[in-house]
Amino acid sequence: ERVMTAATAIFVHRLTGAQDVILDIPLTARMTPIARRTPGMMSNILPVRLAVRPHMTVAQLIDETSRQMRRVIRHQRYNVANLRRDIGRGADQSAFGPTVNVMPFDYKLRFDGHPVIAHNLSNGPVDDLSIVLYDRSDGRDLRADLDGNPASYTADRLAELQQRFLRLLAGIEKPDQSIGQLDILAPEERREILYQWNDTARAIPSA
Repeated sequence: ERVMTAATAIFVHRLTGAQDVILDIPLTARMTPIARRTPGMMSNILPVRLAVRPHMTVAQLIDETSRQMRRVIRHQRYNVANLRRDIGRGADQSAFGPTVNVMPFDYKLRFDGHPVIAHNLSNGPVDDLSIVLYDRSDGRDLRADLDGNPASYTADRLAELQQRFLRLLAGIEKPDQSIGQLDILAPEERREILYQWNDTARAIPSA
């Protein structure tokens, strides 16, 4: 989870240039054995704040993410509605930042001996951008779904962001690589930005 949270922070940094990244992290809010065995809705969402710099290595940010998440987990029963009220945020300011939700659940479902493929249809309304990562513990690859507020993101834009995020995940396999060197652009995107957008040469009439 800390690796995926760090990857999301890098993703936001590379897209926006922000060096102070805040992510919304869903938490179980079940801190006792009795709470873990009790059916009911107890989950919570709290912000994690990370300093992301281009010169930092992937490993350094993962370590920092671990430290910050340990601090947040200690407060996971601090209801997010109370947090917003205590810091003076209005009801229309619900999201602190993009949401990253790692769901490492066992999806090995069978009905009468027949395997079943489970599909998550929705995690509820999205204030801005939500990245949900499924570790299905069944030998299949990690799955990343991106959901966005339709007022801010089109389906094509979300598909584009998903491909960039997947390229980023492939790049963080090298923990000693600096964040600023990670590539999130496809070759055709890089060609468009570096060459097509800069192809501004025009003939100048003699005078």
